[in-house]
Amino acid sequence: MIIKELYLNNFRCYGSAKFDFDPALTIIHGPNTCGKSTILEAIHVLGLTKPYRSIEESSLIKINEVSYAIKGVISNQKVDETIIVLNSNKTKKVRKNNQVFKSLSEYVGYMNVIYYDPTDWLIFEGGPAYRRRFFNVLFCQVSKQYLNASNEYKRLLKQRNFLIKKLIERNDKSTKNLLEITTKQMIEWGKKIINTREEIIRRLNELAFGIHRGLSSGAERIEIKYLPSVTPNDYEEKIEMTLNEDLKRGTTTVGPHKDDYIFIINNKNIGDYGSQGQQKSAILSIKLASVELVREVKKQYPIVLLDDVFSELDKSRQNELIKLLNRKAQTIITTPSITDVEPDVLKMARILELEKRGD
Repeated sequence: MIIKELYLNNFRCYGSAKFDFDPALTIIHGPNTCGKSTILEAIHVLGLTKPYRSIEESSLIKINEVSYAIKGVISNQKVDETIIVLNSNKTKKVRKNNQVFKSLSEYVGYMNVIYYDPTDWLIFEGGPAYRRRFFNVLFCQVSKQYLNASNEYKRLLKQRNFLIKKLIERNDKSTKNLLEITTKQMIEWGKKIINTREEIIRRLNELAFGIHRGLSSGAERIEIKYLPSVTPNDYEEKIEMTLNEDLKRGTTTVGPHKDDYIFIINNKNIGDYGSQGQQKSAILSIKLASVELVREVKKQYPIVLLDDVFSELDKSRQNELIKLLNRKAQTIITTPSITDVEPDVLKMARILELEKRGD
């Protein structure tokens, strides 16, 4: 799948704009605040209905406007289709050609996108919530079962936390019974989340290992370790053991919403011992492995968005990155300076230059 044209209306700094992309490689360059990252953000919203970074939806609407629209002309198996994401009156809708999707979840997974952002280094130094979100973006694209389980788990977790608070205020039998029923349902969906995470991380590790060996010229071995707060075997036992703690804190203290991940290079935690260059290469390896995973599951490559990816990559790593992507996935890259890009890479790309503007 590739995106051929992108139309923006009242999205971030753009009032009205149109962009065309090369089917293989497009490089967008220009000074800060010219709207480079906004283009990538719009493509991500077009694919997943939400921005990559955890920001308020209202911040995507141009100042002094009340809604935004994103339209993309995509080529799917050589057939052109039009996808529109419209946010109006705090309601978001997605339309493909003449079909309006009943829910955003029904649409997610159709137009797949892998996004690299300079703030991704927070997976090493940020909290577990950031790492969970980092992987959830991928998991929801490759597994509709995971997306459904995640939505149901969130709903039941919210309900359970409400019942816990209610039980603190008033210890009555009906609330206890409802809490028990809700907990059982939540556990079943939670087990599905844990099993899917384990399965996907296992395959992602296999893919990332070979890719990272190439990016590091054979010097490094990478591994992602999934650290669930409970396992399917001990879930019921732990949720029962922590009930008093839950009542004390007024929230559910174990479950998939408390899981974590760590990243290992040559048997050392990257967050503790990795250099900035190693961290960036590790993230790229995981992103490239994600590209291959999407291809395996969906039988076509996702669109790859790389925001300011060249700034810390030397010539050999730039060339290795492009070699891994070239003629496979459509790739759109931003850079503040065209001089950061190797001439051999520039020869392969369509160059899109932007002028400075208010963001």
